[in-house]
Amino acid sequence: MQAGFSRVDITPPLGVRMGGQVHPPQADSIESRLHANAMCVREDGVDLVIISCDLVSIPTAMADQIRGGIAARVSMSSENVLIAATHTHSGPLTGAMLGGERERDYVETLPAKIEEAACEAHSALQEARLTVTSTEVKGLAFNRRVIMRDGTIQTHPLKNDPDIVELEGPDDPELGIIYATDPSGRFLGGVVNFTCHGTVMERYSTAISADYPGYVSSILSEQLDPGSTVLFLNGACGNICQVDTQNSETREVGADWAKHMGRTIAEAAVQAIRSGAGVEQSGLRVRSDTLAIPMRPIPAEVLREAKEKASKPVSASPLNSDYGAEPFGELPASRVALVDLIETEFWGWLEAKQVLALADEYERNPLVDVPLSVVAGVDFALACVPCELFVEFGLEMKQRSSFRYTFVSELTNGAIGYIPTEKAFSRVGGYETRFPARLREDAGRLITEKVVSLLRSAAT
Repeated sequence: MQAGFSRVDITPPLGVRMGGQVHPPQADSIESRLHANAMCVREDGVDLVIISCDLVSIPTAMADQIRGGIAARVSMSSENVLIAATHTHSGPLTGAMLGGERERDYVETLPAKIEEAACEAHSALQEARLTVTSTEVKGLAFNRRVIMRDGTIQTHPLKNDPDIVELEGPDDPELGIIYATDPSGRFLGGVVNFTCHGTVMERYSTAISADYPGYVSSILSEQLDPGSTVLFLNGACGNICQVDTQNSETREVGADWAKHMGRTIAEAAVQAIRSGAGVEQSGLRVRSDTLAIPMRPIPAEVLREAKEKASKPVSASPLNSDYGAEPFGELPASRVALVDLIETEFWGWLEAKQVLALADEYERNPLVDVPLSVVAGVDFALACVPCELFVEFGLEMKQRSSFRYTFVSELTNGAIGYIPTEKAFSRVGGYETRFPARLREDAGRLITEKVVSLLRSAAT
């Protein structure tokens, strides 16, 4: 087996609009640089390329373009090229989101840089051993959807709100690790898989940042070999963030907390690698398929209301809380909790715009292609999905897998929005089940069953 790694800087120029926020702010500084980190593995003449990009998302059409470009340049199958976004909310807008449009100039130069990372990793192939292991890191990631006393759901409620009853669902503390060493045992690089939104930088930070995933990659490289490259793949974190709603002693936002998370995760990975545990891999293979899943139809009444709201001028949006990191009763007067922001006239206008755009898309083609892939070895599998998948589905994929190690990588080979559980859709309140979820309500079940089928195929 051979492995090669590369790291290419994809930091945008200052002035770009940043992803993941309502009417996103413009970047005016750089907290940490963004990278496309690539790993190429070759075995018996078959190549596999995995690329992790410090971006909020990579639109499916762009991912397809890049995969095809890489495949042509290094003479391999595009099916064996996997491109993931770490989901940092402090990078440039790569697609329309929450009232912001993609950064066109930046996006036009991005594919060539990502292709460069893959080709450099391919050129760096050398004899290597590939090992897979895992451990757990608890207390850094939490379910962000909370059941309130009145039975409704809040996403990002304020800390210690007296009406909080319990978290709606679980989290996933597993830390998956895939790493390569040369014949002398020197660490060449690897992949780290953890499940948590990249929302650790302050909500309205104007600093470009790779967020905690960037620190995981850089700290792990520094500790094991400064010349190595580490990829970060985010797990099924559609409803997972870093804020502990039950602990008012911590404030889990900002660069210091991102460094804390990065250091904690990296040190756990170092310990797992140095322990010598894990399974050496061979026989790498890829299984993939594409589902055509219908979009959620827009009810006529909702469409009428959206047209009316979208036509009316509205005042500027109030500022949102820092992902609920503020204690209940201590939110600054200039800020509102997400549950209150959703009730404002501004939010109604913004969501109406989204509804109208989705209705137009539905008219053109109500089906959305959902590319799914599974990479497998002797006793591990990596399931790749192009969405913000609820953690319940990720845990189910792992539980139903016959492999000793199974990891899930979301926002891989595309970005089709949130995929909540049907139970979440049945509840009142919350953010994720609104129109960021563009596919019909059983999409998560369809995706999970297909991934499980691919896992079974890869195991035989």
